Amino acid sequence: MADYISEFKTGQVIGSYTLQKFVSASGFMEMWTATHPELSDHVLLKILAITDYLQQFRQKMFIQSKLSHPAILQVLNLHTNEAPAHVVMENIEGNELASNLKVRGVLPEKMALEIAKQVLESLLYSHSHGIHHENLHLNNIYVDDHTRVKVTDFGLDFPKSEFSAPEQKPRKKSDMRSDLYSMGAILVKVLTGFDIQSIKIPELKDRNISDETLNIITRSLARKKQRYQRASEMLEDVDLAVVHLARKSDSQRKTFQATENIRDIRENWDQKLKHHAIMFEKNGRFQKSLDLWREVQFNNPDDSAAEAAVKRLVFKLKEKQAKVKLPERNESKPSGGNFPRANLFLRRIMIFCMFVLIGVICVFGVFLLRDWQMFPVKESAAVIPVQTPTPAPTVTPTSVPVPTVTPRATITPRPTATPVPPTPSPTRTPKPQPAQQNYGSRRRNRSVAPSGFVYIHPGSFYRSNKEGKPEMSPGSRLQRIWLTQAIYMAESEVTQDQWWTIMGSNPSQNKGSGLPVESITWFEAIDFCNKMSLRDGLNPCYHFKSDTLLMYTLPESGEPAAVHWNRHSNGYRLPTEAEWEYACRAGTQTRFSWGDYGDCNLAMAENDTVASEDSCSDLMRQHNLPTDSPIQVKSYPANPWKLYDMHGNVQEWCWDWYSSILPNEYNPIGPSKGTRKVIRGGSWNDIFSRCTSSSRERNRPQRKSFRCGLRLVLDAR
Repeated sequence: MADYISEFKTGQVIGSYTLQKFVSASGFMEMWTATHPELSDHVLLKILAITDYLQQFRQKMFIQSKLSHPAILQVLNLHTNEAPAHVVMENIEGNELASNLKVRGVLPEKMALEIAKQVLESLLYSHSHGIHHENLHLNNIYVDDHTRVKVTDFGLDFPKSEFSAPEQKPRKKSDMRSDLYSMGAILVKVLTGFDIQSIKIPELKDRNISDETLNIITRSLARKKQRYQRASEMLEDVDLAVVHLARKSDSQRKTFQATENIRDIRENWDQKLKHHAIMFEKNGRFQKSLDLWREVQFNNPDDSAAEAAVKRLVFKLKEKQAKVKLPERNESKPSGGNFPRANLFLRRIMIFCMFVLIGVICVFGVFLLRDWQMFPVKESAAVIPVQTPTPAPTVTPTSVPVPTVTPRATITPRPTATPVPPTPSPTRTPKPQPAQQNYGSRRRNRSVAPSGFVYIHPGSFYRSNKEGKPEMSPGSRLQRIWLTQAIYMAESEVTQDQWWTIMGSNPSQNKGSGLPVESITWFEAIDFCNKMSLRDGLNPCYHFKSDTLLMYTLPESGEPAAVHWNRHSNGYRLPTEAEWEYACRAGTQTRFSWGDYGDCNLAMAENDTVASEDSCSDLMRQHNLPTDSPIQVKSYPANPWKLYDMHGNVQEWCWDWYSSILPNEYNPIGPSKGTRKVIRGGSWNDIFSRCTSSSRERNRPQRKSFRCGLRLVLDAR
C-alpha cells in the first residue's frame, strides 16, 4: 500500500466533500476520509478510479445501499452520475483486518472467533435479502479497538483473491456457500499467518487451536456439497466453539470462582448447553446432543431432566444403529377382571376428591361474584341507575375523540330521553359524567387503566450488560433493572387516524386506515404527545428550547437534551427504554414474549419480497395480505400483558439517548446527552433476530424512517 500512487490529492473537492486522508485502495476504487463544508461529520468517500467499471460500480453500490445492519458499512448517499463517481459512507473508527495482522502477526483464537461471528451475522442478513458478498477478504473487513466489525464491498466483482472458493476462480456459478469458504480461509490466515495454499489442514493441530475451531475450518473448506449450506449453521458452531473455549480457559475459570454470582453463571452455562442439545436433537444429530447432555449431567448429578434425556438419546442411537422396530405394546387387560382391587380403590378416591374440589370452587365463585355485584342487593326504587348518566352541558359536540380509543362505558346515554326515577332522592343522585373520559383524571384504583391503555405494575427484569449480547452469551452478565413507578401503556402503536386527528397531516409512506403511523422524527413524536395532552386537558410533559422543531440539528459531539422532560406532569409521553423492554417481556425471559424462536403467525416481520424463500412474505401472499408494508394494528395476538405488536410491524421511538453501556440502576432514563435516540421492537421488513425483546436500534432524532413510529405512555399517579 505504501507504493500505491493515488490519482487524487488531499484537499481536492469531490462533489460537495473535501478529501482529508487516504485510507485504502482495492480493485478499481479508492477509499478516502472527507468532510462537508456545512457539516461537522466525517464520512468515507469510495471513489471510482477506473471509469470502465462505472455500470458495475453503480449497480453493486445501489444493492449495498439497501442493506442496513450493525456489522455492514452503511451507505449514506450515492453520487454515481457525477464525475468522478463516488459514494458517501459512514466513517470507520477501526482499521482493515490486514493492517491488524501486520501489527499482531496472528490473532488470539477468542478474538478471531468473535470477528468471525460478527462477519457471519452480516452474511446471514445479506443472504436473507438474496445478496452474496462474492469476494470476502482481509481488506474489506474493518475492526476497531472494541472488536466491532464492519464489512463492505458486497457484490463487487474484484479480481479473485487467495480467499476465494475454488468454484469462483474459473468463474463458475457461486452462491452463499462460496462466502462461507472465504470465511474459513480468513480464519486460517488470522490464526496461523499462512494462506490456505501454504498450509494443510492436519498441520493446524500443531498450532494450539481447539478442536471445535478445527472442525469449523475443516467443514467450511470442504467441497461444495460437504461444507456449510447456510450461514446460520456455521454461526451456530462458532457460538458453541466460543462457549467451549471460555469453559476450558483456566484464567476464565478462576475469574468465575472469584465472582459473587458464580451460581448464576453456572446455571446460565447449563441452560446454554441444554439449548444447543435440544437444537441438535431436533436436527437429528443425536451424538452431539448426547455429549452436551452428559456434560450437563456431570455438572448437575441431580438433574432429572438431563438423566432422562441421556437415556432417551442412548435408546435412539441404539435404535438407529440396529434399525429394528420397537415391539408392539401389549394392550391386553389383566386376567383378574377389568381393574385390580388397588387401582379401583385409588380411582374411587380420585373421583371423590374431584367432586370436593368442584364444590369448593363453586362456593368460592359465589362469594366472588357477590363481591363483583353479579347478584345485586335489592334497593329502594329511589336509586337512579348509574349506567345511563346525563351528558354534562359543558361538553361541546365538536370534540372528536381519537378513532381507536373508545369510551369504557358499555351503555351510551340517549339524548332524546332522560330516565326519571319514581321517587327521586337528591342525596343519592350520581353526578353526571362527560361523554369522553379524561386520561389524566385521578382514580381511586390505579390498576384500572384508561380506555385503550394497559396498567403496567412496578417490578423488575433481567437483561444482558453488553450491547447486542443475548442473555446466555459468553462474557455477558445478567443485570437486574428495577422500575418502581406504575404506568399505563397504549395497547397498540399510534395509528394514522390518531395522528391525523391531532396533527392534521399524515406523513406515512404506507398509508391506510388502521395502519401505524411512520416516517416521523423523534421531535415530531414529542410534539404529538404535547398536543394530545393539551387536547385532553393534561399538562404537557415536554418543553422545547425554541418555538420551531426545525432548529434541532444536533452536532456530532452531542449536547444536553434540547427537549426537557417534566417528570411531574401527567400528560402523554414516550416510554423509556427500560419501561419498553419490561412491558415487552411481560414477565418472560425468552427472546420473544412467546418463546425463543420467531413465528410468522405471531408477529409482523420478514414481510419483504426481496428476502429469501423462508421469509414471512410467502405466508402473507397465501392469505391475500399486503407485502412490503406494515399491517393494521392488533392483527396479531397480544403478549401476556395484552400489548399488541411489541415485536415487529413498526419500530418505536424511546426517550433515551443511545449508549452501548447499559446502566444497572433503578428507573434508568439513559445518558444526559448523545447524538442518536433509542428505537426498539423491530419492523415489518426486519428479520426476527432484530425483533427480539432485547434488540436495540438507534437513529438521529431529526431523521425519519418508513419503519419507525411511536407508542404512548401515561404515568399512573
